[in-house]
Amino acid sequence: MPSTRTHIAVRSGSTSRCQDHVFETSSGLVLLDGASSFDPSVPDGGWYAGQLGKRIADQLDSGDLADIVANAIASLAMEAELQPQRAPSSTVTLARWTAGTLDVLILGDSAAVVYLKDGSVEVLSDNRLAAVATEQREAINRHFLAGNGYDDRHVQLMAELQRAERQARNTPDGYWIAEAVPEAAYQAVRRSWRSDQVSAVLLASDGATDGIDRHGQPGSWEAARELIQTSGARSLIDAVHAAEESDPDGSRWHRSKRHDDKAIAYATFSGL
Repeated sequence: MPSTRTHIAVRSGSTSRCQDHVFETSSGLVLLDGASSFDPSVPDGGWYAGQLGKRIADQLDSGDLADIVANAIASLAMEAELQPQRAPSSTVTLARWTAGTLDVLILGDSAAVVYLKDGSVEVLSDNRLAAVATEQREAINRHFLAGNGYDDRHVQLMAELQRAERQARNTPDGYWIAEAVPEAAYQAVRRSWRSDQVSAVLLASDGATDGIDRHGQPGSWEAARELIQTSGARSLIDAVHAAEESDPDGSRWHRSKRHDDKAIAYATFSGL
């Protein structure tokens, strides 16, 4: 097994309980982003993400990653009597390392960033959610362009978007997410690297990846790594939070909430 050093940080986007969760095991990291709900008929995903993450972490050290996630989804759905398209949901992002390989699995719109020893950076993500409910997304963009910000109409538009997304949830022509359908685990994005190729891996929820992809904080994945190693993971998510504060009405960066929850899990490897 490689020697590792980890940096983990989670920050709530509001005064409510954070819906992002991170779990660490002897051989891996588990990051989950529970989905916020703008529809009062569907609960937020924070509780679900926490419960699912515990189940995954308990089994992470051995077995196929998709099997581990599928079994966790199935057991939680049975225990909590969850029904497809009516249940809370969450992304799942996993990294597991051995003496021979680094394995990554992504289900939902979080990301994994793999730093290779040759100096290159590979970003693994699952963008299928962004491809559904395009009409509703365009309506939200028009709302922001009109300068209306986070008003009551925005909440209505987000609820309409989520209802459209649920129709496409865990379907072949839609997107896949952890919820109440174990099959979703087998539709995850997966990738493996030889351990001797890898120097570090970073897992990030979309609230944190926005710092790189949209806000320019800190500007690149290489800069994100440097910031974590010099100042800690919390410094990275604090920089993203500060960027959001500079755009309180979403006029520059159209997003679902003024402040999203943010989670970072970073591991460096040595001894390979």
